Amino acid sequence: METEREVKNYISNYGLVKLYVYFMFLIYPIFFHNYYFDIVTCKYILFLIVTGIMFIISVFYIPENIFTKIKTGEIRFSVSDYFMFAFLIVNVISTLLSGDILYGLNGASGRNMGLSTVICLTFIYFLISRTFKLDETFYRIAAIGSVLISIVGILQFAGIDFLGFYDKLEFSQKLFYISTLGHVDVYTSYFALTIPVLFIKYLHGTAPKEKFFYLIALIINGAGVVCGQCDSAYIVIFASIFLTLIFGKCREKKVRISEVILPFVLIEVIVKVLLKVNDNAKEVRIVSTFTKALFNDKVILILATILGISILIEMKYITDVMRFKNVYLLIMGVGIVAYIILVICFTTVFKEADLGKFETILRFSDSYGSYRGYIWKVLVKDYRDMPFINKLFGIGTDSLRPYLVAKYGDKMYRVTNAYYDNAHNECLQYLVTTGIIGLITYAGLVIASIKNALKNENSWIIPAAVLCYLAQSFVNINQVVTTPLFFILLSLLNCREVSAEK
Repeated sequence: METEREVKNYISNYGLVKLYVYFMFLIYPIFFHNYYFDIVTCKYILFLIVTGIMFIISVFYIPENIFTKIKTGEIRFSVSDYFMFAFLIVNVISTLLSGDILYGLNGASGRNMGLSTVICLTFIYFLISRTFKLDETFYRIAAIGSVLISIVGILQFAGIDFLGFYDKLEFSQKLFYISTLGHVDVYTSYFALTIPVLFIKYLHGTAPKEKFFYLIALIINGAGVVCGQCDSAYIVIFASIFLTLIFGKCREKKVRISEVILPFVLIEVIVKVLLKVNDNAKEVRIVSTFTKALFNDKVILILATILGISILIEMKYITDVMRFKNVYLLIMGVGIVAYIILVICFTTVFKEADLGKFETILRFSDSYGSYRGYIWKVLVKDYRDMPFINKLFGIGTDSLRPYLVAKYGDKMYRVTNAYYDNAHNECLQYLVTTGIIGLITYAGLVIASIKNALKNENSWIIPAAVLCYLAQSFVNINQVVTTPLFFILLSLLNCREVSAEK
């Protein structure tokens, strides 16, 4: 009888949970129903169904003495666990205070980050952190899923829409949607989770086949994210480089300079070819200023030259780029500070300086970051003027759309040429919708999870992806397509073998 129970618990706690995680990283991103017309809604429904099935199975297999184990201390709760639970409670309170509980349950259409999603995120956090064991299969599944997403995006950029996603869209609409993820912002957010993982796995791979596998996946991901033509994609690329070099740890081998440069040379060449294909396509996808600057003959030549020189040096001398982690951290920090200083200077001192196409990224105004400047200023001002209870718990989980439309409506449209339904900054989004307490619990969950993972050398890969996602989320939105994947990564930072090393 006891053996039968153990087998059932193993199947439910390990086998099915692994299948769930693999499903979320392989099938979930590529799933679609009516192309881009319900690309988020169908994923939202799928997420609720699959997570609901896991909940039913988990309840069925819960040990009878679970409450006894909690009482006796056999089941312990970490700081991350308390923050996760607090985040759920805040969202419940926020939804109840919103005045439209039904809307708060589902959230904004096309975002679906309402209370129902938060409940599911809380459940999968505790389920995965208690039962999942991180292994090589997870990384391979994530790599395969990201390659499939990338290939669809690359082919669409080249004018090959073999799945028919663009058949019923106007050309102007096609510029904002790509692959099986929908909006380019969501598409970019997805790669923030995959590229750092692939980069680290490639750099520190010891087996030739493994190293080649992750190199190919990294190159395809890099080309894929550029094809989305969302300028925030370059945050993903540059953040991935530095975070990979900072967080990468490997005692078994040294990482050569040529290994770091090689994938970017190949990405440069592939994107250069794709740009020419795009120029000859029937419907040319608009190419951003950043892409033109970063993917030209001179840059390719410079990178190829550095690669060649590094290979010649490494024929005689063994190099190890991982020795200079503090240098990379310093460069990244200086770069961030320098950018902030430039924005402040061009906003307050050199107000009249002509910045050309860089006006929207170097001067903070309504048009900053595709009119993110306008929505940020509006929301910061509104938060200051909110009643005390709303400052604490916000206006309602994912309830920004009705709030903005009701208060600003046509005025917002006249300035931005759009009706915003999200802050386009995840921290600001949580601040306004769930209040300062909601933002604190979210930040606490992330910080505690990273701190927990860094205590264990076996878990140094995931923090890079988490931090890259956070960097990109500064200008992006939380939604039910990629945010569940992010929370799964947070769960992995707290999973069983990490906790065992504490």
